[in-house]
Amino acid sequence: MKKLENKETELTKEVKGKEVKMGFVDLLLVGLNAVPERGFSVSQMKERFNVISKIEDIEIGKVVELEDAEFKVAFDCRTQNWAMMHKDIIAFEDYLQEINK
Repeated sequence: MKKLENKETELTKEVKGKEVKMGFVDLLLVGLNAVPERGFSVSQMKERFNVISKIEDIEIGKVVELEDAEFKVAFDCRTQNWAMMHKDIIAFEDYLQEINK
């Protein structure tokens, strides 16, 4: 079992016309929703949707528990290329690496 804290970042997103802070879960969702180079298999979709359903409504500052297999799915999805550089993306990667030990 892995515990993932939805730490607040300086990054923002628009929700219902308002700019709100993003958390580590939002960054994880970017990876989970990123299309793999060869597209998604149905089994990948099922695995990713399972994780997404567990994390998508977690508020900043809260902790979510993922089974080891669920965390592996999420961890493996974080390797996509980012469209920008930001120190919080690096902090997010470092945090996931620490949890994965």
